[in-house]
Amino acid sequence: MRAAPLFAAVALVALPAAALAQASGAATASPDLPGTLLGTYAMASNGCANATLAVQVTPRSVVTMSTSGDNRLMRVVTTQALGDWTVAVGGGDDMPRVLLRPAGEGAETGIDRLLPDPKLRDDQLPGPQAPVHLRRCGELPLLLAVLHGEGLATLHGLEAMEPPCAEGLLQACMDALMSYADLNKDGRLNPAELARVARGAAWFAQMTSGATAGELEAGLAAALLGGLAASETLVRSYDYDSQGSITPQQLMHDRMSIALQPQPRTSAASPVEIGPVVGPQLGPLISLLRFLE
Repeated sequence: MRAAPLFAAVALVALPAAALAQASGAATASPDLPGTLLGTYAMASNGCANATLAVQVTPRSVVTMSTSGDNRLMRVVTTQALGDWTVAVGGGDDMPRVLLRPAGEGAETGIDRLLPDPKLRDDQLPGPQAPVHLRRCGELPLLLAVLHGEGLATLHGLEAMEPPCAEGLLQACMDALMSYADLNKDGRLNPAELARVARGAAWFAQMTSGATAGELEAGLAAALLGGLAASETLVRSYDYDSQGSITPQQLMHDRMSIALQPQPRTSAASPVEIGPVVGPQLGPLISLLRFLE
């Protein structure tokens, strides 16, 4: 399990390459939620600062945060208008649904949220269940902010990266990555910044499958310790100029600049059989990596 933060960090920081490789160039319908719904909300009968349940709505996500119940991230894949409701549908086999609409006036301005019965057909929405009203809040309650702050920053960074990366805009994609990850704005990523990425990736993974506050705390504690060690290993692996930090270009070296036009050989020597030479040396390394997983 100690290797997991390293692979999480690599996966998130390497997102531009993955998005560029998967981009087809075809335009797709945007699943973005309406701007009138975006923001942070809470069940705040005693004020936002004392709320134990909060929801953040981003253009492509609905995040539920609770000190006593389920914490979950739903990435939105489609949206549909249903009267004054917006039906947001998440990905995965179960394709969860959330209904949202602006509601309230004055101090009670916020949204109504409805979680329909999974067995309810789409043509039966919104159904008989009463919605829950959530008040708009300027900030998260302290306990929820401590638990979810870095994860929400990761989510915002990911959503900023998705459009340029999917469209194949390399420079804009890299700029969005660095805008999120490069906190001191020196154009490089140091171990502390990469450890933050690892913690954000751990939050993302747990929230996607759902977790209680206790489970989330335990997972983030493990990422706190393992993420820094993994990030230092990542820097040592790609710090080709020995600066103690890495650039996106170093991380993507030999991935974004693949030699597509091999040069002709200048010698008639026979090809070297690499496998029999390096295979015995790679075997122990592969066994070690499997053990660490």
